[in-house]
Amino acid sequence: MLIPGTHNSGSFAGVVAFLEDYVLNQDRSVWTQLAFGIRYLDFRIGYYNGDGFFINHDLIRVTKVIPLLKEIKKFLQLAPKEIVFLDFHRFPYPTNFTYNLHKKFIDIVYEELGIFALPSTSMEVGGGPTVNEVWKQNKTLIISYADKDTVRDNPWLWHPLSQYWGDTTKVPALKNYIQKTINERNPLGSTNPNWALMAELTPRPIDIIFRRNGLRKLAHDANVEVTKWFRDQWGKKSNIVATDYFLGNDMINVAMSINSS
Repeated sequence: MLIPGTHNSGSFAGVVAFLEDYVLNQDRSVWTQLAFGIRYLDFRIGYYNGDGFFINHDLIRVTKVIPLLKEIKKFLQLAPKEIVFLDFHRFPYPTNFTYNLHKKFIDIVYEELGIFALPSTSMEVGGGPTVNEVWKQNKTLIISYADKDTVRDNPWLWHPLSQYWGDTTKVPALKNYIQKTINERNPLGSTNPNWALMAELTPRPIDIIFRRNGLRKLAHDANVEVTKWFRDQWGKKSNIVATDYFLGNDMINVAMSINSS
């Protein structure tokens, strides 16, 4: 299936205006993303003594994570047939994000979302369960978690999900990277059958210094082309496609069309 997703899904508000161009990747809340049709959420988590767990963009904290978990919970309650992929993909702060911190965080996630979490034992060799198999279990949230020790001790979590990054500011280079990834990716031996193409452009450090190539501008440059690529060429060859400022592309409608054809 083609799954429309967002990159840095929780980075939509909460930082000072000076940082917005290089920290915020979205401009709609997680609830709104889900309501529009986004089904893959990419979270990066930081922990701050006295303040708790936050969504981070690298080392910059953005917004508290618990309210976002509650939004996901509310959506799953209201839309019990919708399958959502939640990817806790990085834990950038503190640099030493210990097992005990993971345990503390996972306890919070389980309290909010554990009842919806599809166990990783549902995964078959070489692929995940079918949509009908997911619905039969009445658990429609697939949580990938980027710490293998934590996954080992919590069978309701799935192994880390592979993300593929072009890491470029140029649209043609992004297209070439995605094409190369689709052609050469080898799924054999993967501990998670799901994988994500990160279909966005990335500022370089020098861009941040000289205040050019902000994330919204780069998303504007890429989004129309991304829609065309997956509509016309790669829709049936891809899995998750994550973008910045998702309302600037039409990947939700592309996914519905591809998945129903």
